[in-house]
Amino acid sequence: MDLSEKCPVLIIKNSDANLFNYIIGREAAGGYAGIMEPGNVASVIEDAGILDGLLNVTDSLASLVQSFIPIIEDSQTSSVPCGGAVRADGITDTQCVRGLAGGYVGYNHGGRIKGYAAEGGGKECATIRIRSVYGGEFAGGFTGLMETADLAGTGNLQLLFGLLKTSNVLSLLGAVYPTETNTAVYGPLRKVDMDTWNKWAEAVGNNGVYGDQFTSTPVENEEQLQALITQYAYGYNVKAGRTSVGRQDMEAGVAGGYVGRMKAGVVTNAHAWDAKSVMAYKSAGGFAGEMKTGGVAEVGKVELIGLDIANSISAVQTFVPVIRNSDITGFQSGMTVKATGIPVKDSTLKIEKVGYAGGYVGHMVGGQIWGNWSEKANTYSATDAVPDPNNKRCFVANLRKVEGTKAIGGFAGQIDPASAANLDTASSEGLLGGLLQYLIGTPGDLARLLDATISTVRGADVKAWDDWGIIINGAYTNGTGNTAYAKAAGGFAGEINGAVIGEMNESESGVHVSNVRSVTGGEYAGGFVGLADVSAILQVSNGNTSILSALLTLGGTSVLDTFRSYVYHSDVSGSAEAGLEVQARDSKKSEYVNDPVYSGSAGGFGGALLNGSVKDSKVTNLRKVNGMNYTGGFIGHLGKSGTVDLDNLGALGDLLSAGAGVMDVFGSHVDRCSVEGVNEGFTVHSNNTIDQKNKSEIAGGFTGYADLGRLSENKVTGLKQVTSGQIAGGFAGKDNLCLSCKY
Repeated sequence: MDLSEKCPVLIIKNSDANLFNYIIGREAAGGYAGIMEPGNVASVIEDAGILDGLLNVTDSLASLVQSFIPIIEDSQTSSVPCGGAVRADGITDTQCVRGLAGGYVGYNHGGRIKGYAAEGGGKECATIRIRSVYGGEFAGGFTGLMETADLAGTGNLQLLFGLLKTSNVLSLLGAVYPTETNTAVYGPLRKVDMDTWNKWAEAVGNNGVYGDQFTSTPVENEEQLQALITQYAYGYNVKAGRTSVGRQDMEAGVAGGYVGRMKAGVVTNAHAWDAKSVMAYKSAGGFAGEMKTGGVAEVGKVELIGLDIANSISAVQTFVPVIRNSDITGFQSGMTVKATGIPVKDSTLKIEKVGYAGGYVGHMVGGQIWGNWSEKANTYSATDAVPDPNNKRCFVANLRKVEGTKAIGGFAGQIDPASAANLDTASSEGLLGGLLQYLIGTPGDLARLLDATISTVRGADVKAWDDWGIIINGAYTNGTGNTAYAKAAGGFAGEINGAVIGEMNESESGVHVSNVRSVTGGEYAGGFVGLADVSAILQVSNGNTSILSALLTLGGTSVLDTFRSYVYHSDVSGSAEAGLEVQARDSKKSEYVNDPVYSGSAGGFGGALLNGSVKDSKVTNLRKVNGMNYTGGFIGHLGKSGTVDLDNLGALGDLLSAGAGVMDVFGSHVDRCSVEGVNEGFTVHSNNTIDQKNKSEIAGGFTGYADLGRLSENKVTGLKQVTSGQIAGGFAGKDNLCLSCKY
């Protein structure tokens, strides 16, 4: 039997959809395709014996599955010159998933989109002249929701349970994740040809629809045309419509200038221009609203825990979302990113996970964002939507303002590790707890798993729309009409947990954030990062049993190093016009065995660095740092994390006396870093205006409070004044167990 007769491969090549005005759906809508999803193997091949025969050969299951994956190559969709709109108005309920909208595809469920695929040429897969994308749950300038295909959809469960073995699990998992390569999003007016422009100018421009400045005379050459497009390009908007907290994973409310949510998949060489506004309830990002790792144990509802996942790490990596050499550029007056949901306590007293906003990604769980990924990579400049072969980094450019209510940053709102097992089992974020419990007895295997799923950002930039600078604003009006503040705010990220930014000994791998005017947060605010903490995996527990205590019992302190946050070769600079101002406007007290720790931390580079490391990094053009408690020119609070409360575990004394390399794991390290002020000098001020009794006002020119820290070869330049109601110091306000401190 010739299987090709019954297993057709769905491939669309070099086929365009031109000049649409509106595309409106309820469940899903896309400028090119509403939904891309695989066919069903079992419905095509009814005789299971045929499948059994195919699967006798290692990896043949993957080949079979790939025969049902939809593929689009070298195909574009374009709107009318003034821009087209895509809308999916529905809201998800318990009966149906609705509200998935994308400028190119609403729902990419395991499909492949590839530009420049034809031998010897081809073209990018692009949505051209998009003006607006609105999705009830998911909205993206290119893709609304990007997700790994359900393995159960490729055949019946009996097939999968019986035939899924370690020998073919790698290739099978690799067969069903979505990819988008050499893709682009363009705002209104872009890529209009001379003939169309001239006809439009004569028919529309001379009626004054676009004001007196719009020319009503034809252009004579391509240079004139491009100059006019650059002058008049007015940007596109992306919005997710949900206005209340969702109770299931697909009740989302996420939006991104390129993709709303990436749940696994790989995006390579994707570029978006002219984003004006990105807005969502839960998570909003200039490029991606959310990046989430799909749980291996939940794929197709097939139990994989019994497989040798520890020796099949690439199977785990299949579900880690990856973005390579991709960028987003705001329109000429600057892009605004905003998350509107208010993080209040639900009926179980948990804080709702809403309000994440970032210039590039709103909330990232186990993702990888890598610039400088390949020598052959082709990224673009941040001005006229033309190739710039000298630039190979991931970036957000022409950024004006980021606003949110929980965690906000110029690049990312919050970055978490994929292996935070019980982060939220209801929404399936991260790998499920069973996998970690399966590996907990073997620290080496656990470390390999964590290395495969840790969040990383390399070779990335944040650039302002103007020398006036970028505003990171965490102030908002809460449900009672009072002013409240996002927990964490930073020029790069509001909060990072167990993430690695840059690479050790790779000077070009870091993150560069330029022209930040102000950062305003609640408990934590920093010019680069508000709060850098250890991975939340350390507080995963059943009752009072923590993974940390189990690892310590096993002597697995080397595994704990994987939980730390690292920042390498990164920097932030204040705005060219006014310098950088950082403010932390809220304060809370935590008790740890009669040793209180306070938030309200602010720093020119970081608000608080807890059990983390910063190497070869700097802040320049700093004007002012104001905090409630721990305040520093570089980092406000250097210390051990409240997440890893060693004192309560009764372990700190034993570990210190044993000398088991614990100081390399617990406490914070800052090496070869610097802070430099504006020409007039910078000021550091600690003043708790909320609680005059429960406070710890400590300020320093470099760090406010160094608790169990290690500092070496750091410097402060251009310090004007340090003030505090309690303790102040020119370099450090207060040291507590600060070892090997070489200033």
